[in-house]
Amino acid sequence: MTQTAEINTTIVVDGGELNVQGNLLLPAGRSSAKTTMNVDIRNGGSFEVTGVTDAFGTITGGKLDVRNDATLNLTGDADSQSSLLVKSFEFGQRSTINIADGGGLIVEGLTDYTGNNSSINVNGFFRTGGVLIRGGAGNQLNTFGNAEVVIDNDLDVRGNSEITFGGNSLVDIGGDVRVEGGSVVTATNTAQIFVCGSYPDPSDSKSGAVELIDGQFNSSCRILPVDFAGFDAKFDGQTNTVNLTWSTAKEWNNSHFEIERSIGGVADFKKIGEVAGKGWSDDLSNYTHVDNTLPNGKAIAYYRIRQVDFDGKSSISKVISIQTQVVNEAKSAWQACPNPVRDNQINIKLLDYSAFSGEKIQARIVHANMMLASQELGSVEELNAFLQQQISRVPKGVFVIEIKWADKIEHLKMLKAQ
Repeated sequence: MTQTAEINTTIVVDGGELNVQGNLLLPAGRSSAKTTMNVDIRNGGSFEVTGVTDAFGTITGGKLDVRNDATLNLTGDADSQSSLLVKSFEFGQRSTINIADGGGLIVEGLTDYTGNNSSINVNGFFRTGGVLIRGGAGNQLNTFGNAEVVIDNDLDVRGNSEITFGGNSLVDIGGDVRVEGGSVVTATNTAQIFVCGSYPDPSDSKSGAVELIDGQFNSSCRILPVDFAGFDAKFDGQTNTVNLTWSTAKEWNNSHFEIERSIGGVADFKKIGEVAGKGWSDDLSNYTHVDNTLPNGKAIAYYRIRQVDFDGKSSISKVISIQTQVVNEAKSAWQACPNPVRDNQINIKLLDYSAFSGEKIQARIVHANMMLASQELGSVEELNAFLQQQISRVPKGVFVIEIKWADKIEHLKMLKAQ
């Protein structure tokens, strides 16, 4: 008799982006030869199963499809908790998903158990639009350690299945807890379950559907943890800046966002800015930050947003990249001195008289901590007077003088020493 070899696949997303325009399928294995997929997402990496949008705007696909006798292991950084993002999820029979501390799974739609004897074991982060266990017996959803689980709508358990929230886990359920047949939902250890809707009374011995073993069910609706709704970047070649925009659908315990950037790769992220969060909100919130500290020349800039709670815990958004390059930049038409600038004294002169024919000049000063308003000037003398007036307002450190005239632009990198 021929034996089928076990299928074992590993996907590592280390700081980059992986986008699947279709479905992510774990094919069926056998009881003696299971199919196993290991997904490791770290350093702010992004793994999304987005589906395909047709000409009419209809999205098809985006499903995580775990067939019979298959195992999915999700791992990542414990301090950033990156997640696999899918639009929907369907479970087969005798299959398992293990979400380790630092790993995560986000299902925009319904998590649907269609078979039996399948389980999701969460030590990290799991968020889903709802849970429906409608298959046969033996299905499970278990939490351990400091797991976080967010079920945006109902937890609907049918048949003969078992839900156990244990450890020090936190569970938010945005709808109702429905338990039918011989199924049971149990809170153990110090687990805390917050239910926005209704749930069976644990003290009702006739129900037997919800049990408390040291854990706690709460009839209170917490605002759900921070949910990024979008993150985008646009480069402005005229000003050599990148405008970052992001939004959140919900926020809970959100202190602030730290903007991080890495040039040329994803191995050197550094904080370049900070934006205060809303704290607690269940409305769409929009944020923006302008990166005006880009180095001159052509490069690829990578950005990510670190969201920080009031207790210091943080999570990291997906990483996005953008090509930067100043267009129509003049070549050394102007010179500013002295450099470094001392005692608020600065003078600018024209080096290439053939590059300037008396056009109107637009000038401004850009610093890491501020950007002064642009001024239209009619001559080199007016440019010098303007810069002399503005330089006292510029903090110490590196700054850039931006000069635009006709269809040309030049950036002079300067240092203010005192």
